[in-house]
Amino acid sequence: MAPDFKFDSPAPARVSTSAPAADALDAPPVSAAYVFLVCGVASVGGLLFGYDLSIIGPALLYLKDTFHLSAAAEGMAMGSAAIGCLFGPLLAVALSDTWGRQKTLFLAAVLYGISAVGAALAGGIAAFDACRFLGGVGVGLSSVVSPMYIAEIAPARLRGRLVTINNLAIVVGSFAAILVAYGLAGRNIPAGWRWMFASQLVPVLGLIVGLCFVPNSPRWLAEAGRFTEAATILTRVNGARQAAVELKEIRESLESDHGAWRDLFRVGTRRAVLIAAGLACFQQLTGASILFAYAPEVLRNAGFVRQADAIGATVFLQLWNIVATLVAVWLVDRVGRRPLLLTGVAGMGAGLACLGAGFQFNLSPLHLLLLFLAAIGMYLVSLAPLAWLIMSEIFPTRLRGKAMALAGFVLWGSCYLGLQLFPMLRAYFTDHFHNMAGVFYLYAGVCVLAFVFCLRMAPETKGRTLEEISAHLRPPARSEEKL
Repeated sequence: MAPDFKFDSPAPARVSTSAPAADALDAPPVSAAYVFLVCGVASVGGLLFGYDLSIIGPALLYLKDTFHLSAAAEGMAMGSAAIGCLFGPLLAVALSDTWGRQKTLFLAAVLYGISAVGAALAGGIAAFDACRFLGGVGVGLSSVVSPMYIAEIAPARLRGRLVTINNLAIVVGSFAAILVAYGLAGRNIPAGWRWMFASQLVPVLGLIVGLCFVPNSPRWLAEAGRFTEAATILTRVNGARQAAVELKEIRESLESDHGAWRDLFRVGTRRAVLIAAGLACFQQLTGASILFAYAPEVLRNAGFVRQADAIGATVFLQLWNIVATLVAVWLVDRVGRRPLLLTGVAGMGAGLACLGAGFQFNLSPLHLLLLFLAAIGMYLVSLAPLAWLIMSEIFPTRLRGKAMALAGFVLWGSCYLGLQLFPMLRAYFTDHFHNMAGVFYLYAGVCVLAFVFCLRMAPETKGRTLEEISAHLRPPARSEEKL
């Protein structure tokens, strides 16, 4: 499909009620390969998300020596990208609703590229942090827009699998980053950490090229009044009959929903906002995501003393990352969101508590690595993919961009808080108790809170269209009138 990069076509305030062309609805559907191909391109944004946030872990082992970083400066070097991530969702809401999802991902790719070159050439820690901030804006954009785009274009029967594939792309990006870092560390290349960041340009170029051949989101096209184009894409994805049904639901959703920020907090959407914000917060503060970022440092504390050995052990962690995420892809549309979420959060809490005990009683590096893998594995089949998936499913079309931006802001704010605090928590527990077991006990406690939240609030969205899900979360009309 020809690229669509006209930046002067914002969505109109009113929705057109003209019917889509008949030939659009009668067009023959294509195979599921088309859907997977389009969503695969969008998932490259997820791959860059994982690559960008993972490459800093091994590079930090060298940055600490190069720039003589204190614990607070180490936290800032790690967290500067997360600060940028806070701004990415806010930028995403403005751009994804006016430019469209496709063009917003293009901007994210450009920011990734600028950050990669700037971080590789940085002459001081301030310049490095500034470039990482720009990359974080790109991460914030793609973290919101990639799953939103996939959720809006994927058929209901495949949506869970396809949005979870975006999470698979994140973990593949993480694995690729660690593999590149391990190769550079093993070769003892002078200033090898600079090449770690420069290597990101390869997937950046892949995303830019791929985006020239994917369509706009059909729900964004409908919101912009371009119903004929929306119908054509829905037909290619779902077939003519289901496309007609979904287009009718989209029309009704657009007519009944407003698009202002205040509408997020009306009775009909407040519960969805609370669910999204809670999942976003717990995805980060349960600790598994933070431990991924600091994995080389954690593994050094576990007994892998040499820098190359710590990075090498992280390679096995990333391989496990991929295996566990493939399990999540296989399970999400079979088991359902809610059972997978509850089981994973409970298992993650138990795994982190056992990991804390392992550090407290000085288990061997191999045993600590196995406990680390167990705790991380439960996270990877639950909160890691399902937070993004459920956030992308539960909001009506007109509010989805703003709602995902708000959820993304909460997520990246939690991420920054966790990344900034981890070195300080590690130093506190190590200084006072001679090991970092307390950090893991603290994270296990947060998992208990996350389990209670998911038990009470997490919906089951398996097999429903996006419009059915948002309608289900609304209270009855009578109770809304009373309020």
